[in-house]
Amino acid sequence: MGQLSKRDDQRRAFTQQAERYRDAADEDYITARSAYKNNLPCAFLTSAHQCVEKYLKSILLFNSCSTNKFSHDLAALVEELDKKVGFVLQDVPAAYIKFVREYLNVYGFNRYLDSPLAFGIWGGNTPELLALDWIVWYLRRYTKNLFYGDMCGKKLNEVEQIQIEQENYDQQITYLRSPKLKNRPHSYKINRGFLEKVLSEKCYRPARNMLVWKNPCFGGQSRKKLRNYPINSKFISGRERLIGFDLVKDQVKGHWNQKRAKGQ
Repeated sequence: MGQLSKRDDQRRAFTQQAERYRDAADEDYITARSAYKNNLPCAFLTSAHQCVEKYLKSILLFNSCSTNKFSHDLAALVEELDKKVGFVLQDVPAAYIKFVREYLNVYGFNRYLDSPLAFGIWGGNTPELLALDWIVWYLRRYTKNLFYGDMCGKKLNEVEQIQIEQENYDQQITYLRSPKLKNRPHSYKINRGFLEKVLSEKCYRPARNMLVWKNPCFGGQSRKKLRNYPINSKFISGRERLIGFDLVKDQVKGHWNQKRAKGQ
């Protein structure tokens, strides 16, 4: 039982760190939604990048995978997640993965506006906020300990405990990927999650308003249709208006490549 106890201690440490990342990501997510509503594109993109980065790292940590070697590169985190916990991304629409890898990873890292800032041109048919809502929901499903289950107070040997944990893990994944849950995304709750506190506790009412505003995934009820959805089609680049997603993307990538080459 010594090895099992050591493994449980390691998993507990990973879980505690993963929960902190998830709660911080929840705050960044609400901040991003507030920024979008108030037409603050730089704040939206930065907060959106931060929240997705922390959700990705949280999933890895919940699966006992270290994130120490990663900084803020979302594409590298997506690649690592696909390699270590591949099933997480299997049912995520390709457009939302593109939103993370090719849009947030480029523009969300532009914190100081020292390169062109593009908004409303990520290349998908979905507004940035709606894309963020769905990618957050798809990722956040897995920001919990999937190994936990009811051991019924029994004293189990190592083989029995591992077997039950694997059964719990498989059952959770089956549920998280079920069409029933996807049709009612608001019904999924994480025990002790920060978003859940925001939705249920009165002291978070202002934050709750920002969270549920035009949100198809989080709230008190299913929202199949979003009326009068705000679509911001502006491009913002310092004082200029830039046209074309590929043009801006190439300019920003070139900017970062030059900085990396100089060791900045």
